[in-house]
Amino acid sequence: DDPYPTEGWYWIAYSKMAPESPASGTVPIFSMTFEIIKQPYDFQTGGPGVDPIDTFLDFISTDLSDPDGQPIPHDVEPATVRIWEQKFALPLYPTIKVLPAKIENLPECTNFDVEVWIVNVNSYYDIAGFDITLNFDPTLIEAVDITEGDFLASYASSTFVILEEIDNNVGTARFALVQIPPRTMFGAPSSGILFKVTFHVIFESTVSPPPECLLTLDPSDIALFPHPEILAPPYNGLPWSVALDHFKEPGRYIAKYKALGRAIDLYVADFPYPFNGQGPNRPSEGYPPQKMVNLRALVTYNLWPVQYKPVTFEIHDPQGRLVAVRTALTNANGIASVSYRLPWPCEQYPDVFGVWTVKATVDVYCEVVNDTLQFKLWWPLELLSVEPLKDSYEIFEHMSFKVTMKTCFVMSYNATIVLTVYDEVGQPIGHKVVTLTYGLNDIEKWCQWAEYEIIIECIEIPKWSAPGQATVYVVSLSNLPWNGGQALSPEVFATFGIAIPG
Repeated sequence: DDPYPTEGWYWIAYSKMAPESPASGTVPIFSMTFEIIKQPYDFQTGGPGVDPIDTFLDFISTDLSDPDGQPIPHDVEPATVRIWEQKFALPLYPTIKVLPAKIENLPECTNFDVEVWIVNVNSYYDIAGFDITLNFDPTLIEAVDITEGDFLASYASSTFVILEEIDNNVGTARFALVQIPPRTMFGAPSSGILFKVTFHVIFESTVSPPPECLLTLDPSDIALFPHPEILAPPYNGLPWSVALDHFKEPGRYIAKYKALGRAIDLYVADFPYPFNGQGPNRPSEGYPPQKMVNLRALVTYNLWPVQYKPVTFEIHDPQGRLVAVRTALTNANGIASVSYRLPWPCEQYPDVFGVWTVKATVDVYCEVVNDTLQFKLWWPLELLSVEPLKDSYEIFEHMSFKVTMKTCFVMSYNATIVLTVYDEVGQPIGHKVVTLTYGLNDIEKWCQWAEYEIIIECIEIPKWSAPGQATVYVVSLSNLPWNGGQALSPEVFATFGIAIPG
């Protein structure tokens, strides 16, 4: 009973022993189970409807003997195994999208950036370059600059700008870029910025609702490097570059509505627009514990600042309790300013987590107007758990861990994740430092959660480690303390075993 899988044959010898009776008639000699390990794809056979691939099961030699050990004459009949093709399934096409997805309420003469991202890039697609046009309404905004993103440059030694063209008469911003070798084949990250366009606001509306436009990506072309060694689509064994299909998600620009008559706009001075709460009853970016909140209220009449009027600010915590009431006079620009630090009440500190609400009121020509601002207080990047990928590791083995975290912050930030392992006697036996970017990057996702999972691996257990129960600790930081960083949330930990090899 000897298999020879490399040679493609199997040697079987079998004999009945007395007092067994000799076999006669039609009887099974033996049965064999096979596994198809290379079923051809449709592109390898020419597509559906073509002849399948036949492979044969034949006998190299056969010997049958009677009870006296004499050969029995016999015939042999080989078999044919017919293997039909399987359909080749392309990985999901990537998506190019405009971020932020919605831009609104920007005053005239303001500059803002729009990023064109590519996301959900499968490693099967070896992207070489792109040629994309971003369309906009030139009566509302005008493009002033185009800058290359980090996507192509992240896995090539250099890139070359083929075309950079702005047309504010038609309303287009076109950018074409290609990689220059040497480069990492199939090295594209799963997402990144293709290019960025800086716009200038040239219009505000006195009509409600204000006009708007879609920021579309049309035409758009993405090219793949040629791979004649790959017969599968979309490469198809061709020696030249081929196009990659993709999905598109446009952005949306809404002009600012200039409210005539009495108006108050409550916002914070700590974040840029649109993350600062500007606009009627708009939320702002969140705050971590104990931060200073710098409130501003712009008071106008027919868009003209109302000077030296007392504005009242009323502040409530997430439990609805009144925290503070302040009054401040508007300045020559019609802006009143009040600041307060978020409290941290010792054992009751969980009470401050949640949505804070601020309301501002002012009397403008015998009529009281108001605006409301909300923001969420939370850990910027909250660690949820750390899990060893195995219950136990042996000394000299490499450890791996899954770290889960979440955020509700709507801007984009950098974080440093540090994982440290202690053995049973408290010796630090290994650590790993990982940097990442977190945040929803969209004010319209205010109060929503984004959850992240990362795998931290390749931490070797040194020989001098103590066997037994080990502990892994994970912290999230704005940067390492040596560089002035601070904790973004409490640490998490988990236990696992360290075993003696063998």
